[in-house]
Amino acid sequence: MTPPTPRVRGLVGVGVAGLALALLTPVAPATADGPNDDGPNDDALTGVADVVVKLSVGQTIEEINAKYGTRVLDQVTPTRTYLLDPPASTSPEQLVDDLQNDPALQLEWAEPNFADGQPEGNPTYRWDHGQPAIVGSDPAGWRAQRALTTVRAAEAHETTRGEGTVVAVLDTGFRLSHPGLSDRFTANGYDFVDDDAVPAETRNGVDDDVDGRTDEGWGHGTHVAGIVAVVAPGSRVMPLRVLDDEGLGSVWITAEAISWASERGADVINLSLGTAADSELLEDAVEDAEEDGAVVVASAGNDNRSQRQWPAADDDAVAVASVTPTDLRSPFSNFGLWVDVAAPGQRIISSFPLRVYARWDGTSMATPFVAGQAALLRAQRPTAEAEQLVARIKQTAVPVGAGLGAGRIDLAASLQPR
Repeated sequence: MTPPTPRVRGLVGVGVAGLALALLTPVAPATADGPNDDGPNDDALTGVADVVVKLSVGQTIEEINAKYGTRVLDQVTPTRTYLLDPPASTSPEQLVDDLQNDPALQLEWAEPNFADGQPEGNPTYRWDHGQPAIVGSDPAGWRAQRALTTVRAAEAHETTRGEGTVVAVLDTGFRLSHPGLSDRFTANGYDFVDDDAVPAETRNGVDDDVDGRTDEGWGHGTHVAGIVAVVAPGSRVMPLRVLDDEGLGSVWITAEAISWASERGADVINLSLGTAADSELLEDAVEDAEEDGAVVVASAGNDNRSQRQWPAADDDAVAVASVTPTDLRSPFSNFGLWVDVAAPGQRIISSFPLRVYARWDGTSMATPFVAGQAALLRAQRPTAEAEQLVARIKQTAVPVGAGLGAGRIDLAASLQPR
């Protein structure tokens, strides 16, 4: 892969590796959307060391650094957005509070650099539902699994296979030489964790987040990419590594990669990850990508509750829940009025390191079904606005129950003339 020229010099070699995080504390299942569902979970702040600020026109970062003893770790100059390292005596939460309450400053917003990660790694289920199971090296099960029949992929492929489209997958990394995927990756992928041009799956054999599990994120990106590849077999996958081998990351790195993908022409951006925190930074990144023409698709989360997960709950993203093979809500899937659609997310077979295929459950697996559908629609309707493609996905979904948005997706129906 050709080394890219980032629009900003990334902190990416520092940000994730230094985070010792545990996402999304176990809570009792909720039964309906409520006024108290939207606050950031405390674990979205666990291990967070930095602060993100967006300046108003006229404010300079030098003034903030001089007054509060901060230093710039990274920046996005065109949008006046900065990643700041607080002084040792000030916590990120305290710095955010101080900045927000300083009448002399002109800020659009300030927030901690929240933790995010893959929903299959959250401690609510201790991987009981989320542990991948190897099924062998034969790709037949991947290409002919029940979930593809459910969403009517074969019928959709008679109309288009997604030729000419690019789906950016932001995840843990990728087995770039996997026989089912090696010819499907674009050349402009990037590793935002290690800050290099090789977004490969890695594992270090260390329980970095001290949660009793080691390298639980390994294989997640390869599996998600394989679902995109089988749903939209004519598309290309832009591989972007934003999560470490524990499946953990930060909103700064995720937002940077979203911008990277949209600036390099991604038609669809798949986010099989999320955070309990309503991040302004992620909201800005998703909104900009949608305005650039990308359909942004994100996991609803695996907590069996109605609390919103971000960026899935952003207005410009498609929030995807998971259903069983019989179109019931998966027992782990989040739900609620903020969910847009559902897709198969149980017993999903896809590519897995090293050269095998594995079965895995989660809203992470449901999300790339919708990303693949968006690629098919983009290939069929190259001049359509992103919001028009999303509307089509919703309009043609099969109703499957409350809290699952418009229903379970139907690929073939979405490609039919209106």
